[in-house]
Amino acid sequence: MVLDGNINADDYYRGSWSGNIVNSDKAVQAFYDGCFASGQEGCPFWKSSAAEIKSSLANLYETVAQNPLPVTLPDGRYGLVDHDLLRDVLAGAAYNPFALSQMLAKGLADLENGNGTIVFALGAGGKVDTSCGAAEAEKFATVREGGVTVNCNDVATAVRLEDILTEYEALLKVSSEWGPMIVSSKASCSYVLSSSFSRPEY
Repeated sequence: MVLDGNINADDYYRGSWSGNIVNSDKAVQAFYDGCFASGQEGCPFWKSSAAEIKSSLANLYETVAQNPLPVTLPDGRYGLVDHDLLRDVLAGAAYNPFALSQMLAKGLADLENGNGTIVFALGAGGKVDTSCGAAEAEKFATVREGGVTVNCNDVATAVRLEDILTEYEALLKVSSEWGPMIVSSKASCSYVLSSSFSRPEY
């Protein structure tokens, strides 16, 4: 495996990961601005200003936080569109805007009308065939459990829950929206790294 794209290696191996969200708010603002600039024909989630698009998304967050929306997909996957899933979908679109922004806009517009199918599909990820005879495209599919394993084992020291709570306030200062997502990822590592297997020393 090749690790690339980490500008701050110390932050990555220390398990702080605060550098992951430094510009996240700006990236999401680019979605608001781009959607407004695209007009009604270019952006299904279009409103009369970028600020109103941001406000409408905030309303969606509140709606699904109070009343998570159940969804069943044609392939049998099912679950809820809640605050955390919606946030993860937005983060994914900010990370890969050229591929996902248009689909995100359509999903948000549908969600306003009570249809969470697109948003849930974006957040749930696809079914991945891990068999030896899998198609070529499957070989490069994202498997979330694999990401947790790699990220957590790259951390040089054990992640303790008490440390996560201490860092929570600092992460909120970097980004009030995305800080909790980093905390959630670090919480996964608090269990993974408590196992007795050996890890490399850095």
